[in-house]
Amino acid sequence: MTARKPLQLSRQALMRIIMAALQEERIKAIKDKRIIKAMWEGRGRRKWHGWPADQKESDLRRELLKAISEFNFLRNVDAEAKARWGRIKAIHEHATALSKLLATDEENEGEFTEHWRPLWPENMPPASKLVNKMREVVEQSGWLEASPQNIAAETRADYGTADISAFEWLVGKRLSAIYEHFFRESATAYREGSYLDFVAQVLAEFGIRHLRESVISALTRARSGSSRKRHGGQSN
Repeated sequence: MTARKPLQLSRQALMRIIMAALQEERIKAIKDKRIIKAMWEGRGRRKWHGWPADQKESDLRRELLKAISEFNFLRNVDAEAKARWGRIKAIHEHATALSKLLATDEENEGEFTEHWRPLWPENMPPASKLVNKMREVVEQSGWLEASPQNIAAETRADYGTADISAFEWLVGKRLSAIYEHFFRESATAYREGSYLDFVAQVLAEFGIRHLRESVISALTRARSGSSRKRHGGQSN
């Protein structure tokens, strides 16, 4: 598999996410002063909350980048597991062959050993033993005995996505935890609520297509532990 480009999130994009969570545009659109007053006083369904003074924007950026990176990994976990299993198998095969070649070269004072030994620290073991250690590490990991399917299943279990999709995990667990930590508000499925505005902006900034209804459904299913695995507006 080709390496992914590192995820990025500019400060402008981060500020759009923060403003969405604070519902700046929605609040600006409210003309009724009684509603504004009630929000200031913490009454009613909608409340006026700001960015906590003890939180750092850089910390939010780091957590969002990590969450999206994990989401990308989870929605491609089958292919990732197959690729990783293939790499570890190839490492084992090449390490086995290379350790034998190096051992033969060392025994016969070959060209490689003659030119390599002066560069090798005196307290270091021979190159053949180091490469053989790589082979042992692979064997001890247990990955060669596991199938890519089992590795993928174990990975899903580790992330708590055995019964929900990667999208449901992202919306219902990972982003909700980030939102509640940084904004000190409960992540609810209220259609006009700040959490859904926050999620919608996060997904938009990272180019993840979605429907608002799919976000509400994903949040509900993630919390109930029931998943259809595929749903409108987003899969995986």
